[in-house]
Amino acid sequence: MAAELLNTFGTELGEVALRPGTGGVFVVEVTSADRKESHRVWDRKRDSGFPDIVTLKRLVRDVAAPDRDLGHGEATRIPIRQPHRRGILMTRHHPAARDLLIDAFGRVQELVVDITDGLSRGEATYRPDPEANTIAWLLWHLSRVQDDHVAGLAEAEQAWPQWRDRFALPFDDWATGYAQSAAEVGQVDVEPHLLREYHDAVHTKTLEYLNRVTDEELERVVDDNWDPPVTAGVRLVSVINDADQHLGQAAYVAGMASRAGVS
Repeated sequence: MAAELLNTFGTELGEVALRPGTGGVFVVEVTSADRKESHRVWDRKRDSGFPDIVTLKRLVRDVAAPDRDLGHGEATRIPIRQPHRRGILMTRHHPAARDLLIDAFGRVQELVVDITDGLSRGEATYRPDPEANTIAWLLWHLSRVQDDHVAGLAEAEQAWPQWRDRFALPFDDWATGYAQSAAEVGQVDVEPHLLREYHDAVHTKTLEYLNRVTDEELERVVDDNWDPPVTAGVRLVSVINDADQHLGQAAYVAGMASRAGVS
C-alpha cells in the first residue's frame, strides 16, 4: 500500500509510514518531499477500521497534491481530518506545541501538590513490600530527573544545589535516583513539604525555559546516539512520560498506605 501511494504521488511525497501508533493504534502518516511537515491522514481508532486504497489515495491527495485529479469518479474533495492534539507533531507548523508542554508540566506540578497535601512522613516512606518504591523516593526521583534534563536543555543551573543540604541524602551530589537499590530508596526519608517545595522550584525553572523556547529549539537534536536522533521536544515529552508514570505509582502507594492505616 505504501509503495502504491509513493508510485501515485511520486516526488510530492517524501515518505509514507504505516505503523502502530500510541497504544497500538494503527495510523497512516505522510511526509512532504521537503520534509517540513508530517500529516496523520488515518487513525484506525479515531476513524474506525482501515481505508481501502482508493479512499486512502484521496486522503493523501488532499494533503500532498490538492489539485490532483485521481479519477475514480470523485467530484468533491474529502475534508482533511484534523489530528487529535495528542497526535500533533512538534514542528514549526504547530506553534501550540509550547503551550501543550507548559500545560503538561503544569499538570505534573499539580499532581505533586495533590499527593503531598496532608501526606505524613510515615505515609511518604511506607513500603508495600521491602523492595517497593516509596512515595518520597518517587517524588524526589521524578523531580530530580526533570531538574537535570530541563537544566541540560536550557544550559542553566539546576535547582538542586539550593536543596541538597536540606534533603541531606547520602548519595552522590548529582544523583537522580537512576539504578538505585531498594536500600537506597529507603534512605529518602524527608518531610513531604520538602518534596513539594523542591518540585515547585524545579517547575519554576522549567517554565523559565519553556516560556522562551522556540519551535526551532524543540527541533534541536540533543542526542544523536538514537535513530531517529532525540530532539529537545522529544526529550521533554520523555520527562513528562517518566513523571506521569511515577506520579501514578505514588498515588497507588498512597492509597495502599491509607488502607493499611499508616499515619
